Amino acid sequence: MNKFILIVGLISLLISCKTDVDVNAPYDTVPIVYGILDQSKDTQFIKINKTFLGENNQAYAGINDSNLFKNVEARVEQYTNGSLGNVYSLEEIWVKNIDEGIFYTDSQKVYYFVEPNLDRNSTYKLVGTADNKNFSAETDMIGTFNFSNFTILSTQNGLTLSAGNGVYSSFLPKWEPAANAALYDLSLRVYFDEHTASGINRRSVDWFVGKLNNDSISSGLLERTVDGELFYQYLASLDKLNDVTDVIKRVIRNVEVRVTAANETFNTYIEVNEPITNIITERPEYTNISGGFGLFASRQVLTLDRKLNKFSVEELSEGQLTGNQLFCSDSVDYNTESYYCP
Repeated sequence: MNKFILIVGLISLLISCKTDVDVNAPYDTVPIVYGILDQSKDTQFIKINKTFLGENNQAYAGINDSNLFKNVEARVEQYTNGSLGNVYSLEEIWVKNIDEGIFYTDSQKVYYFVEPNLDRNSTYKLVGTADNKNFSAETDMIGTFNFSNFTILSTQNGLTLSAGNGVYSSFLPKWEPAANAALYDLSLRVYFDEHTASGINRRSVDWFVGKLNNDSISSGLLERTVDGELFYQYLASLDKLNDVTDVIKRVIRNVEVRVTAANETFNTYIEVNEPITNIITERPEYTNISGGFGLFASRQVLTLDRKLNKFSVEELSEGQLTGNQLFCSDSVDYNTESYYCP
């Protein structure tokens, strides 16, 4: 009888046990830092946030105060051949016009310093304290590089992506490798003015052509073909261009050939965070922030502004892929053509 009562008591105890499991570990504030120094810019921005923890982390992400430190003091130090040079104190600024996402998008706090001449031969070290949490990181800089076939890309008639009438062309940018660069992205940025009843807005779209690393160097140069047909196919795939509601016309301006070079630290971060394509789902953790998580690295953007040639503009305006997107040109060279802007 006593054994029976003991067993019933144990069963009752098991049934009445709380089945909720608290998966949250004890909370510890950790600095999350992201900063990419770019010597092609005169102002450098660094994001400094803190970790947050709650029963619904996605909801917490949308609350600005949940990921902001109360007190942040940080600086960037320049070192050349081991000697301390310039020291830049970070100032805070609130930024708006943020892309939609799970984080608070009305405005966000970032930190910045101004230096139009970052030294390619120096190392830069980030040192900071956020609510008594110390963090630091350092990065080297991208060396000088330039387009090697500048003359070919500088033809008077502009870049050729089409010969007209649905016939597509290509061109081949070539550039020198840069010291400390491990990865290169090639892209085209198309600038145009969008005319609507409410006014004129300057717009742009980016087409990512491809990436290369130093293993791709041939005869001392890097190169990547820009395929005209793929270019027009990409523009044709963009919903924001196919939506011509309230659009009167889109005046094509110029096309920017862009090569973005990333240093080894940045390249490693990109590789670690690439989409998983095999059955191994665990992703290694990577950060170069001592005392925190995130990334402090460098990049440089090499650009070349060019016009599209006559046939390429004609294909953009009247071609089978993009002819419904209301592109035209107001160039005086094309004022007798059907794709001249009215």
